[in-house]
Amino acid sequence: MTRRDRRRSCARGGHTASTPQATPRKALSVTFGRADHKSLLLGTALVSTLLLGTVVVPAPAKAVTNCLFGNPPPGPITVSINDSITCVNTVPRTNLAGNAIDLFTSGDNHDIYLNNSGELTAGYYGIKTGTGGDGSSITVINSGDITVSSAADHFGIHARTGTYGVAGPNSPIVITNSGDLSVTTSVGNAAGIFSNSSGDNSPISITNSGEITATGMDNDAGVFAQTQGANSRININNSGEITATGSAANGYGIRAQTQGGNSRININNSGEITASSKNNAFGINVQAQGPNSPVNINNSGHIAVSSQNTTPGPYGFGYNAFGISVFANDMMPAKIPVNINNSGDIAARGATNNVGIFA
Repeated sequence: MTRRDRRRSCARGGHTASTPQATPRKALSVTFGRADHKSLLLGTALVSTLLLGTVVVPAPAKAVTNCLFGNPPPGPITVSINDSITCVNTVPRTNLAGNAIDLFTSGDNHDIYLNNSGELTAGYYGIKTGTGGDGSSITVINSGDITVSSAADHFGIHARTGTYGVAGPNSPIVITNSGDLSVTTSVGNAAGIFSNSSGDNSPISITNSGEITATGMDNDAGVFAQTQGANSRININNSGEITATGSAANGYGIRAQTQGGNSRININNSGEITASSKNNAFGINVQAQGPNSPVNINNSGHIAVSSQNTTPGPYGFGYNAFGISVFANDMMPAKIPVNINNSGDIAARGATNNVGIFA
């Protein structure tokens, strides 16, 4: 009986026995079946979703250390870690034997962000920040009053990128202060705001509207910014009152120094500046040591500088009281483009050389 006869017999209800036959080979279309249009669209959508998810999944968030952990008030804040640091302090902090806030990061691409509105009282530094790696910036925003006093080098706000012999390129510093800073020491240097970057492409920007008083034995400054690498400009904007007194050496109201090339200096001052010292006194003092580093100074504030020393001084130059001065290095006139716009009163007295504007 043929397969055709058997199918007819089964259709009529027959049950005729059949001889064993070889298992027929299944057609390819039977094995895989046939997908309908809806299923195909659903599968495509799922694959697309999975692929899209793979593309847009963000990288893990950068680790950040919160400075408040383990540093309860009214004690100091101290953090030294191989990580970025974020620090928002709103309460008073006191450390008469050291620093009120002390933050340091090591390793590359580790930044410091500090926002302080609490009153700080310290024996050495009100705020001390430092980074030791490449691409590691510092941002300090302070609106709290800071008082620092004892027998050593003292700073109200201190920021340094590239520390412990590490250049630390691409590590800028930004400081914004509206708090009153009082720094007094009977030994060493005193500065209201001090900042230094040692690597290339590491500019410094300082904006101050607070009252600053810096009194010490050696070199004392209201605001001091220094960059050592190339392409590291300095911008200082001051509207606060500054008083700097050096009882044994030099006094600076605002001091800015660049050592690398292509590192311009811009200073805008509308605040009153008083600088006095035993030796040299400077209201606004700039040193641009690298090539292609022009200087621009705009002053509308009153500047008073005085020196107690009228002796000839070292190398026969004598001692100086300069209202606004620009140098290339040490006491040599600058050989770079200098632009000074002054509309403020300048008084210079007491020294061997008393000069309103020197450039």
